[in-house]
Parts: sequence; C-alpha cells; structure tokens
Amino acid sequence: MTIQQSIPAPAPPEASPATDANSRVTPMMEQYLEIKAAHPGLLLFYRMGDFYELCAACRWSARRIICIG
Repeated sequence: MTIQQSIPAPAPPEASPATDANSRVTPMMEQYLEIKAAHPGLLLFYRMGDFYELCAACRWSARRIICIG
C-alpha cells in the first residue's frame, strides 16, 4: 500500500506591473469618461484625428438607434 501526500495547489500569481499598466485608462479615455459622466443621457462623439467616433456604451446605443446589425 502506497500513501500519497496531497500536493498543494500553486498560489495564484500576483499582479505584475504589465497587468496594471494594461488596466489603466488612457488620457483620452479619462477625458471621455469624465465628459460622459457629466452628460449620461447623451451620445458623445469624440474627435479622433479627422473623424468623430463613439466609444463604449455610446457605440451600442447608437447601434440600436440607427438599427445597425
């Protein structure tokens, strides 16, 4: 009869600096979120270069309103 000892599960890895860097908000998104928080009921078009874009929840709201896909 062989007695086997249980092997403890490895501890989950701690957050690495790269993971923290990826979870931070860019300055553009920070500004977008600040404006959106001040005007939650409006679609916010954000100028990116020569174009205006919708970000985050605005994109999904606009998609429903204009019946795209």
